[in-house]
Amino acid sequence: MYHSEFSIEPIHEHCSFEECNVEFANVLARAAADRLGAYSPSLSEASPRERARIGDAFGAIGPYVAFQLLPGRVQDCEICASYCSYLFTNWFYGVAWDWCFVLLWRDSDLAWVGMLTDTD
Repeated sequence: MYHSEFSIEPIHEHCSFEECNVEFANVLARAAADRLGAYSPSLSEASPRERARIGDAFGAIGPYVAFQLLPGRVQDCEICASYCSYLFTNWFYGVAWDWCFVLLWRDSDLAWVGMLTDTD
């Protein structure tokens, strides 16, 4: 059922990384408050205070910029037509994930990569 080895491939040529500081904080704050997924009792947006808490947590290391990996939308491209769970790795066991965030800190060599799904 699962791959015997995990691979990490180059990101598909049609994918893009877009800056998304507000979206990142909103998604993580909503997830933390159980207001994001299909099984959540409420799907309301995060408050400015909740978003600030996410910013404070990740900002403790220093100023950062959040990016979101977005799938391509090129017609007739088999990879663009499939869901974003296989953009660069088979690690997700075929589970479709909804967000891939990458955080980079301006004054550090650190990077944070997080994948989230709103149903699992």
